[in-house]
Amino acid sequence: MIANLLLGLGFIFYTSNNTVPAATVATNAGNEDCALFAPSERTLNAADFALDPQDLAGVSLVNIWALWCAPCREELPLLDSLAVDDQINIIALNLGDDPQAIAQFGSDVQIEQLDLSRSAPEDILHTLGAQGLPYNALFVEGKLYGVHNRAIIDKDALQSCLQSFTDTP
Repeated sequence: MIANLLLGLGFIFYTSNNTVPAATVATNAGNEDCALFAPSERTLNAADFALDPQDLAGVSLVNIWALWCAPCREELPLLDSLAVDDQINIIALNLGDDPQAIAQFGSDVQIEQLDLSRSAPEDILHTLGAQGLPYNALFVEGKLYGVHNRAIIDKDALQSCLQSFTDTP
């Protein structure tokens, strides 16, 4: 527990002292339903998350989380409740927690749709330029739409955003 706390504090110190280099900026202009997601300063793809490109087909939300992150633990049940939609792919990637502890957490909070056993690459936070956890990246047809680098607490706003890409006119 103390090691996880120190790891979290070390991460906050590390990221606060590193700047993110400018790169191609993704655009999310024109979709008012998705104000939750800001353009990314980086160009990201499936390989950055150690995922297969097929994982990001359609509308995909990639969530990076850890057990020591209280906002992550609060956000996961919300994401799990949206994972029942077949048109939306929500991928939860854990940052190296013990598999038994992850399974116990999932059982305790009744996560039924999300696969919590998937792991993120060790250097993922640096690769993403993340400023902390949780970190959410929204992809549409394999292209990064935007990022949200804090807990998503508004289920209706997230659902509206995700459905804006799946609704057919």
